[in-house]
Amino acid sequence: MTTRFTDTTQIDSVSTDSDSTESKISSKPQTTATGGSTTPYCQEEIYGDDCNYGQNLTTPDVDYSAIPTRKANITLDIKITFLDAYNDLLSNASIDFIKKLQMELEVLCAEVPHFQKVVVINLLEGSVIDSSRRKERSLQSEPKFQLFKKFIMKLKDLLTKADVTELRPRSVLATSRAEYVYQNNATQIQWLNDQLEGELVRIFNEDDNIQQISEAFSASVLFKKVSSPVPQIMSIMDLQPFINCSFNNYTAEVIDGRWQCVGPCMKELDYCNGHGQCLNDINVGAVCNCYSSKISKYFGPRCQHFRWGPAFYGALFGSIAAALLMAAVVAIVVFLVKQRRCGSWNRAVSTGFLDFDEDYFDFTGTGRYNLGLAGSYTAERFRPYLENIDT
Repeated sequence: MTTRFTDTTQIDSVSTDSDSTESKISSKPQTTATGGSTTPYCQEEIYGDDCNYGQNLTTPDVDYSAIPTRKANITLDIKITFLDAYNDLLSNASIDFIKKLQMELEVLCAEVPHFQKVVVINLLEGSVIDSSRRKERSLQSEPKFQLFKKFIMKLKDLLTKADVTELRPRSVLATSRAEYVYQNNATQIQWLNDQLEGELVRIFNEDDNIQQISEAFSASVLFKKVSSPVPQIMSIMDLQPFINCSFNNYTAEVIDGRWQCVGPCMKELDYCNGHGQCLNDINVGAVCNCYSSKISKYFGPRCQHFRWGPAFYGALFGSIAAALLMAAVVAIVVFLVKQRRCGSWNRAVSTGFLDFDEDYFDFTGTGRYNLGLAGSYTAERFRPYLENIDT
């Protein structure tokens, strides 16, 4: 059982129009009016104010007209009398026959996606046309006398002609070539190479399809075979000579079974050293939009340089000034406190409260006191006799 290839959502449409390529890389963006102003209208996969930046992955230009097609030969036996003029495909009789056959085949062959064209490549003599059934019906309506007369004449012909078979009309054995376009899709290429022949056999084996051709020629038609030559495109890699990336520094690579153009930013992910956004300029190549703020700023072709911004220096000098101001306030407070303490000390000294040498142990004028001990006491200053101390 064959499987039809119906996934057309991932297949590129066949286009050889050069205008689409030119508009794709046009340096002048179209504009659309919006409220009195104009905004750029960029082509697909391009963006930016000047339409000069491309996506990381873009669709390549494929020269479908140069890609070899997938071919399949279809042979039909058409039960009409073969004419000598059919030996020359350029004769009027051949041209009329070919036009009629091509019209019928195109409808059937187009059931397979990406059909391009069908060409009748050969007209040969086919099998002997069997008209016995038609003759039986006509003989049944004739009188017996006429039947006997025709029998005698037929017998006479058999006796006089050496080879009756050679004189009987033969059908037309028509061989046509259907061609299909390979797409930028690995699955579709594999399907055409492996499944096309079986799909065409299925189509031409359907009675309704053969009946359409029979009605066009007013004769019975037999489907003989479908044969396919060795394909010239074996895999997606064989499409490389027909792939072109129109943007500067884009390279063609097979990604997810398709040829795609890879931008320079995607090929070198750390192009801007992690300090900026890499942009694919379609005219120049990779460019960096470096990160910048009021505090810090990166610069250079690849954002490899760094410098502090004005906000950083403002914060730095502001912090230093605040620290100096705070230090000055603390110094002033310490000085004032120290001055206050020093004033209190001086006042105590001036009143004699802290004259240890004279006043603190001066008991003069205190009178005599009898503490209950024998003897008398005289008030006088205490003076230790150091010479009596045994050192």
